[in-house]
Amino acid sequence: MTEAMVIAKLIFLITGMRVAGYEQGVAAFYAPGVMQEVCERRARNGWYPVGSGGLNCDWPCLVSGIEPEHIGEMWLVYHPGCSYHLCHVVDCGAAHDLPALRARNEVVEVSWGLARDCGWQGYVDGVHVWRIGGGDG
Repeated sequence: MTEAMVIAKLIFLITGMRVAGYEQGVAAFYAPGVMQEVCERRARNGWYPVGSGGLNCDWPCLVSGIEPEHIGEMWLVYHPGCSYHLCHVVDCGAAHDLPALRARNEVVEVSWGLARDCGWQGYVDGVHVWRIGGGDG
């Protein structure tokens, strides 16, 4: 078990969260301000899955998943050399882009701020994403 997985397991045990899925792959990032703008537009127009609980565009870490059914979820995102980030999924890949995203093993797109804070430039491989849920749910 890798150090990242041990730390993630501890976080889940301490917070009572459960893992709903795990992926490791490539991350990309949005241009400055775009993730917040997309989130606010989705929230304003109700463009998120029924039962997701809506979107919190003030959350400190906003990300885009690849599949639309993940909008509204919380994910733990980690890459070696950058700390763990509890992120709110507020966007997804466009249907016509999904084959290309899957072909390059992309698992998440992050905000410009997170990419800047982590020192990322271009696509970054080795990113860990845990899709999480609360409590025993």
